[in-house]
Amino acid sequence: MLRSINTFNITRGIEVFTPYVILSIKNNFNYLCRKEIRYNKVVSLNTIVKDNMESMDFIPDTTNLEEVILKTITSNKLLFLLKLLDKEELELIKFLYLDDNGEKGYLSIYSKLKGKDYYYCTCLKKRALSKLSERKHWL
Repeated sequence: MLRSINTFNITRGIEVFTPYVILSIKNNFNYLCRKEIRYNKVVSLNTIVKDNMESMDFIPDTTNLEEVILKTITSNKLLFLLKLLDKEELELIKFLYLDDNGEKGYLSIYSKLKGKDYYYCTCLKKRALSKLSERKHWL
């Protein structure tokens, strides 16, 4: 930046000073980047920095091991329980609670999509949920 101030021609006018300095800084930055690229340094997180410690050792770990284990156990239990449902019950539970886009499904929409009576769908839902709640104590 100091070099651009020293080389600026004041007779060009003060209003062109800012664009001149910005362009000068960009060009200098690009020059420095091109100069460093010539060395082709390879940087790795496994590079030993000091005291036999790798760069990776300085990155804080934000994951909580207990949470990861609980989520894994819960997921495995849920998969086991879902296998106990018949095809129609599983399809209904997936529609109502396990939708891919994260939106809650409604029983009225399910009954219209499948061409089934709404009362039948409510009974199907109750049956599936009771199966899941009865068997969750097995785990």
